[in-house]
Amino acid sequence: IDLNEKTRIIDGIDFLNKETSNHKDLCNSIRIISNSECVIITEMDKMNGSFKPKTFSSSEELNLESFNSEFNQDNTLAIITGSTGNSKIYDKIKDSDLFPNWFSEIKFKYVIAIPILNRLETNACVYVFFDGHQEFKLLEYKLESIGKLISFYNRIKSGNLETNKDNIAFSNVFSNNQKNSEEASFFELDDNLELLKFKDKEISLSNSEYLIIKNLIQKNGQVLLYEEIEKILWPDN
Repeated sequence: IDLNEKTRIIDGIDFLNKETSNHKDLCNSIRIISNSECVIITEMDKMNGSFKPKTFSSSEELNLESFNSEFNQDNTLAIITGSTGNSKIYDKIKDSDLFPNWFSEIKFKYVIAIPILNRLETNACVYVFFDGHQEFKLLEYKLESIGKLISFYNRIKSGNLETNKDNIAFSNVFSNNQKNSEEASFFELDDNLELLKFKDKEISLSNSEYLIIKNLIQKNGQVLLYEEIEKILWPDN
């Protein structure tokens, strides 16, 4: 990863380094660090589970009001991302059957879909569009860095993080070595009370939430597979 990529990440963190940051700021920040053409955040309607485009960052003006919501029966990208909680890179041609109709209004070759989680529930989906001039391998690094930026944003909004960019280990994006000590400084998992303890806040966890987080910590920075989560939630199946 070249110096320009690293500089964009620092600039993106600076953009969010305040408690008043909102989804518009997040869109702008993601666009900065990813050097993408367009970023759109679709928010979930808790009443019916649909996702509606609400905020964007782009060099071109977009009319989000004309973009239809994605509903469960559509089984389109936001629904898939929201239900699995997984981030992924999609190809405009190969994966076109997964896209909502309004994707035709965006010029792109690849799109990254990333969920925004509230605890373990998805409440929004981020679409990051690329025109294809970037190597696919580089997009994998960008996906990881965007995910860390969203995590940073969530910590700011929940008040669980001192808004100091030096506290976030974005250097891990450029290395396969995970520095668990840096991540562990953000919280402590109380095994007896099943609490997630931050510097100035405690979150009471359900048993399944506690087990998932405990297994994540034990993975030492590796991915906790969906199959492993299934075994945690439904051990008898």
